[in-house]
Amino acid sequence: MTGIAECITLNNGVEMPMVGLGTFQGNYQYTSVFDVVVSSVTQAIVTGYRHLDTAFIYNTEDAVGEAIRGKIQDGTVTRKDLFVTTKLWCPYHEKDRVKECLQKSLKNLGLEYVDLYLIHWPTPMVYSTEQTWPKDENGKSIYSKTDYVETWQGMEACVASGLARSIGMSNFNQHQLQRILDNCSIIPAVLQIESNPFFTNTPLIEFCKKNTINVVAYSPLGKPYRTWDNDPEKDPYFNTNETILKLAEKYKRTPGQIMLRYQIQRGVGVVPKSNDKQRQTDNIQIFDFEFSVEDMKSLHELNRDFRILKLEPLADSPEYPFNEPYIGM
Repeated sequence: MTGIAECITLNNGVEMPMVGLGTFQGNYQYTSVFDVVVSSVTQAIVTGYRHLDTAFIYNTEDAVGEAIRGKIQDGTVTRKDLFVTTKLWCPYHEKDRVKECLQKSLKNLGLEYVDLYLIHWPTPMVYSTEQTWPKDENGKSIYSKTDYVETWQGMEACVASGLARSIGMSNFNQHQLQRILDNCSIIPAVLQIESNPFFTNTPLIEFCKKNTINVVAYSPLGKPYRTWDNDPEKDPYFNTNETILKLAEKYKRTPGQIMLRYQIQRGVGVVPKSNDKQRQTDNIQIFDFEFSVEDMKSLHELNRDFRILKLEPLADSPEYPFNEPYIGM
């Protein structure tokens, strides 16, 4: 595995770069500009990114695939140099439909396999050939009763068929993870969750470490430019936080690099999204410095349990992961 980012070895022996490029476009409408995403991913590969993160629902798989093909064709990378992650969407939770969704993603990406396949949310929806997000006449999500343990069996079948090298989940709480661990043949390799110094998510991360599951943090910069419910008067913002600014001055780094290095030093991977060339470069250049114990403590103490991504349209699901009073939500 080449590239600037250091790698971590997953519990199945596969190497994963600890910094990846996120390709979610920051809105609940899941719209994206094809050429913008192609340009962003192409630029990231040239910069040294080897981990690319997308999802079926993001509507970016085709653009990510276009960029990958271009950089393979011009000799910048080979397929084996890249670590590609995508995610199973909710209407495909039935065991026999998991592979169907992955095959659609692989067609979009133009790839024969992905390096990591994640269950995006533990909230199964009814299968629909007409709606990517099945909703009733009132705009409410329509759920199914499929058990995510069954879904996991479908994920394991994707590994057996060679379509995914590694499997895991995203947005599962500790209780849901434990049910998978109690009923699996393949231990999840990765849990992708929201985490940053304002929302450390420590109990869940510690649970994963005890169970050899690696964690990847989305929104590691707090997503200050999201398009929903952004109140600058109350939302924590790293570019104006006194502790982060002091550490940026001390270590001669950007505030964003301070936020990302915090996760790396915890052993947590990150998938920040940026289309800006300089920020992409900054985001991956975080392996040549290290915080003192005291400075790590000061960052950890910024925690406010401030969750950004709640995805309220799924909140009425019985399996919505952030409702239950389990430790490590």
